[in-house]
Parts: sequence; C-alpha cells; structure tokens
Amino acid sequence: MPNMATSLNYRGRLEFLREALGSISSKPWYAHGIAEAIMRTANLSVPLKIYEIGGGSGTCAKGIMDYIMLNAPARVYTSMTYTSVEISPSLAEIQRETIGEVRSHLSKFRVECRDAADRGGWGMDPEIFYLFHYIDDTVILIK
Repeated sequence: MPNMATSLNYRGRLEFLREALGSISSKPWYAHGIAEAIMRTANLSVPLKIYEIGGGSGTCAKGIMDYIMLNAPARVYTSMTYTSVEISPSLAEIQRETIGEVRSHLSKFRVECRDAADRGGWGMDPEIFYLFHYIDDTVILIK
C-alpha cells in the first residue's frame, strides 16, 4: 500500500500531465496529427465520413478539416462530411462559428444536437469505423 507521500507525488504528477496535455489538445498540430492518421488508415477511395462526439468549441474539427483540405487529394476534401454530435446547443453554435472561419468547410460540416448515447441516432454499421478517444474526452469516428 502506498504511503501518503507517494500518493501526493503521484497526484502531483497526474495534475502536471493533465495540464501539459490539456494545452497540447488546443493546438492545431494535435488535430493535424489526428488528420494525418485518418488519411493513412481510412479508405480514401470512398467519401470520408467523420463523426465527432463532444466537439467543444470546434477547434479540433477545424484543424482536421484544414489539414485534409491542404494535404489530401482534392476529391477527398470535396466529398468528405464531418458531423459533430453535441448535446449542448450553445457549444453547437460555437462549433458552427469556428468552422465558419473557413467558408469552404461549412458545406461539409454539420452539428447534430442530441445525446450521442442514444443508439437511435446512429445509422452506421458499427464494424466499419475507427474510434479515437483522446486527451480532452472527444471521440472521433471515421467511417
């Protein structure tokens, strides 16, 4: 059983790690890393469909879409869709504003204001998506 000093040291390290990683998640290169992984692993011969659960302010979605727009073949960006499933109407509006900073993203992006835990909202085969769960508790599904 760990003593009190060991426990405090462990909590301190966890807090430091949480703060350090939290600052990384808001940077565009974090989203770009996810987008690069998507481009390496997804079947790009069919339209790319990305679903994000709990997209917060939309900075990750914008970063992913920016990267794909700049680095993927034009047909991949042109035919892609990005759907954010967000339970909070106020965060959904903020996501639309963030994505709207790049006009060409708007036609590819939509927000579904609903509970992601409701199975009735998912019309996709669960065997054909990738699941990314990363630092700030956002989940991204790529079909």
